Amino acid sequence: MQQGFWSVWRVLAWLVPIGLIFVKTFSGTGSSETLVLWFGSPIIVPSVALFTVLPHYLLKSRGYGATPAPVIAMMTAFWMALTMTIIALPSAESSSSRSDSMLLQGFRVSKELGADFFRFSALCVGISYFGALICAAVSHPGAPPEISSNEDLMAQSRANRAAVIGVICALIGTPVLAAAPAWWMEYGRMHGSTDAGGNREIDVFWLSSDETRQLQESRWNEAQRMLVPIREGIAKNGWRDTTAQAITPKYEYSSNSRYQVYVTWENYAPDKYTAVFDDSDPAAADTARELANSEITKLLASYGWTPVVAEKGEDEPCKGSAEEGRVCVKVENASGWALLVGTDKGIDWDVEDDANSDWPLDAPYFYLTLCSPWYWYEGSDAKWCQLYRRLHGYGEESLNKYRFDQWPELLETNVRC
Repeated sequence: MQQGFWSVWRVLAWLVPIGLIFVKTFSGTGSSETLVLWFGSPIIVPSVALFTVLPHYLLKSRGYGATPAPVIAMMTAFWMALTMTIIALPSAESSSSRSDSMLLQGFRVSKELGADFFRFSALCVGISYFGALICAAVSHPGAPPEISSNEDLMAQSRANRAAVIGVICALIGTPVLAAAPAWWMEYGRMHGSTDAGGNREIDVFWLSSDETRQLQESRWNEAQRMLVPIREGIAKNGWRDTTAQAITPKYEYSSNSRYQVYVTWENYAPDKYTAVFDDSDPAAADTARELANSEITKLLASYGWTPVVAEKGEDEPCKGSAEEGRVCVKVENASGWALLVGTDKGIDWDVEDDANSDWPLDAPYFYLTLCSPWYWYEGSDAKWCQLYRRLHGYGEESLNKYRFDQWPELLETNVRC
C-alpha cells in the first residue's frame, strides 16, 4: 500500500485536477466559474499538481522510498476534499433558490446548504494539505525496502493496515467533516424565522410543484383582492395590468431564498384625483408627507392603509415632483403589505398605436404598485409568474383592460422568475 501510493502520487497530482475540470465542464452545471476553470486550466492544473507533489519531494529529500500511513491519509483527504469542492462549486450567476452545482443536482437541498458545504470542503482542502506537509516533515523514515526478518515483515504489515485504515477514514470522514457543520447551520436556518404566512422555511421546503403553484397563486389572488376596493374607488373600468414579475426574489438578502408578491396597475386618472397632483396647481404636493390630507390618502385610510413616514435622517419612502408631473404616496397596512400610489404626466406607451384606447394623449395616468411582505421560497421551483405582457410582446393581450374586480391569471414560463 505504502509503496504503491508512492508510485502513483505524481500521476494523481495531475490526473485529479484534470479529471475534475473535465467533469465540471461537461456536467452541464454552472456558468462563468466553469469557463474560468476551463480556460484557466493551463495555469490551474500545473499549480495544483506542483503543490500536491511538494509533500512527496519533502519525503524523498528525507530519504523515504514509501509513503508513511499518516501522509497517505492526509493526501487521500486532500484529494477527496478537492473533489467535493469542485462538485459543490455553486454557480456564480444562479438566480434560483437552488444551488446550481453537480452535488445538488440530484438532491433537493437549499442554495445556502450547498454554499456552506462548498466552503467547508474548501477548508478541508487547506487543512488536509497542511496536515500532509506537517506529517511529511515530522515522520521518521520507516523500514528499509528489503525486508530481512519477520519483525520487519510484521512492521510492514502493520504499516500497510494503518495506511488502509487511514484511506478509509479519509474517504468517509472528509465528507462528514464538511457536511456536519453545513447541515447544522442549515438546521438553524430552516427552523428559524417565520415568513408573513407564519411558516418556517422547513414548513414549505418540501412542498410539491402543485402545492407550490397553488400557494403562490393564492397569494397573487390575495394581493389582487386587496386592491379591489381601492381600484373601485378610483375607476370602475379601464385598468391595465403592468405587473412585470409577480413572484420576485427579495434581493436585499445574501441569497434568493425569500420572495415577495408584486402587483402593478395603471389607469387614466380621474379628475378628482388628478387635481391633487396637477403640476399647474401651486398647492400640489411633491412629497408623501404633504399628501396626508389628499383625497387619495383619505380613500386609502378608509380601507386601513396608513402613510409611511420616514424617520428623522432617512429618505422619504416615496418622492415625487409636482413640477415634473409625478407625485406619489406610500402606505402600508397592518399585515405588512406596502402600496405605492401616484400619478405620472403622460402615458408610458404609445397610445397612438392603440386603436381601442380611450386614454387622451399626454393624459396623467394613475398607478398602483402593491408589494407583499416576504415569504420563504417553497421547495419546488415554480416555473411561472405574471409577466409584463406589453413589454414581452404578447400582442393583443397587451391592450387588455380590466374592471376593478378582475385580474389576469399567472402565466406559465420556462424560466424561474
